[in-house]
Amino acid sequence: VQVGTQVSGTVSELHADFNSRVKAGQVIARLDPSQIDAQLKQAQANLAAAQANVASAQNTINSQQANVLSAKANMDRVDAVYLEANRAYENTLRLVKEGVTPARQAQTDEATRLQALAQKAQAAAQYAQAVAQAESAKSQFEQTKAQYAQAKAAVDVAAVNLDRTIIRAPIDGVVASRPIQPGTIIASGINNVGGGTTIMTISEVTKIFVLGSVDESDIGRVKVGQIASITADSFPGKKFEGKVIRVAAKGVNASNVVTFETKIEVTSENKDLLKLEMTANIEIVLSSKDSVLQVPPEQLHGETEDEDMDLDYNVELTTMEGVRETIAWLEANHRIPVCRGPGGVKVPGAVEGWDMKRAGSCMAGRDYSAMCAAASGTLTTRRWAVSCARLRFPSHSVVTIAAG
Repeated sequence: VQVGTQVSGTVSELHADFNSRVKAGQVIARLDPSQIDAQLKQAQANLAAAQANVASAQNTINSQQANVLSAKANMDRVDAVYLEANRAYENTLRLVKEGVTPARQAQTDEATRLQALAQKAQAAAQYAQAVAQAESAKSQFEQTKAQYAQAKAAVDVAAVNLDRTIIRAPIDGVVASRPIQPGTIIASGINNVGGGTTIMTISEVTKIFVLGSVDESDIGRVKVGQIASITADSFPGKKFEGKVIRVAAKGVNASNVVTFETKIEVTSENKDLLKLEMTANIEIVLSSKDSVLQVPPEQLHGETEDEDMDLDYNVELTTMEGVRETIAWLEANHRIPVCRGPGGVKVPGAVEGWDMKRAGSCMAGRDYSAMCAAASGTLTTRRWAVSCARLRFPSHSVVTIAAG
């Protein structure tokens, strides 16, 4: 995992070095926080000002709402005065017609009515103005609330950026590389098109994998879940267990040789011995059987100085079932024609005279672990050898090899 930052700045502290083991969440580096801390303080001041503006706008709303109520009460009062003046004027007109009241009184009452009507219109206008001002105060209040939310978001962003000046390990692992030093100015991985500056590379070690290349002629027999045996030149004689977890769907052509990447997960308890980028050899178990014997490799070599001398390849088995399995294996793996006849089973090869016979000897109790069916062999007049580290026979069969 390449560890970068989401903010730009100058590296002030490094708390992990090459080959250091780190835990997820552990602080591995710090950036100089002074600039971002100043940004946080400025954002906090802006937030305080925005909060004061919200309070002021709320007071304005309260004042305008009071003005609306006052204007409404005044309008209702003036309306009542107008209704009274209008009623008095109409009553005076009736009395003038009856000759009870002089006409001059009607003129006075009409003037009073008209004055009340003008006051009513003025009160209505004042009420409408108060309502409009109250609505404007509400809009201003909503605007200040939005400014407050924006100021608060700026504080949150500055606080997050300040926290991001502390770089923590994203996973448990080992620091594989640390290309920067204290004082290095690094770029943010968010704002930089190139992905930003890598502070460290951390490799996960809770699981160790080996990537191998399998030839296209063998890849058809490799399946996910198969057991694998892993060796490394750094640990001669030591084997690590593993299993196939991925087989590439597409091969790689290099110099007209096509191979397929195969990923092996190391499952041995001592897997921590393996180092990153170490070269390893992989043997994949293609198939297996229980309760079988393995032919010891040291019994499978012989040689002669006589170029014209025929060699007998004697395989002594205690049961015919073992003979049948051995013949089938030779036919399948070496394409050697098997001739059955009196006196045994003839297996012609590069040298005539191979003879497989039954024998009465028994080596019961000798146990060899079964691994996989893979072997190769060559025969010449001067030397013969069969590499058979994984040849299997039934548990009730015993194999001995001798050159005669």
